[in-house]
Amino acid sequence: MKDILTRYKMHSKKDTRQEQSFLELKEQENSNLGRLRKEAADKTKELRKLKGEELHGLDLEELHELEHMLESSLSRVVDIKEKRITNEIEVLQEKLGMLSQGNKGDIKYENTRVEEGQSSETITIGAPPLTDQDDSADTSLKLGSVHHFNFY
Repeated sequence: MKDILTRYKMHSKKDTRQEQSFLELKEQENSNLGRLRKEAADKTKELRKLKGEELHGLDLEELHELEHMLESSLSRVVDIKEKRITNEIEVLQEKLGMLSQGNKGDIKYENTRVEEGQSSETITIGAPPLTDQDDSADTSLKLGSVHHFNFY
């Protein structure tokens, strides 16, 4: 009988410890939940400020800081955009160079004057010009047709 009582007391102590650890975990979880909710609310408020939706509560210094932050962000966006455009131009120039190398015998360069101070360079690639008998005005879709690239 003593053995049973001893095991009962040991088991009840384990249950008490488990309940305490469970309560401590629950408390910590609630604390973390409250902290995360506050962080989410702060980030939502900050996002609204960045969008210009919630500016009424800001003083002049906070508005100036927001303006500076947006200007630096815009500057980074413009830099990335310029790099991508430059990269696309380089790729297209390489393709044009490869195209001109492949059709070296069929390429004719013309320089013409467009307006005062401006010149136009035309590159003609392909067969001779189309005649009036052609029933399509879109020459770029016909095989062996003339393609013009104008650079101003």
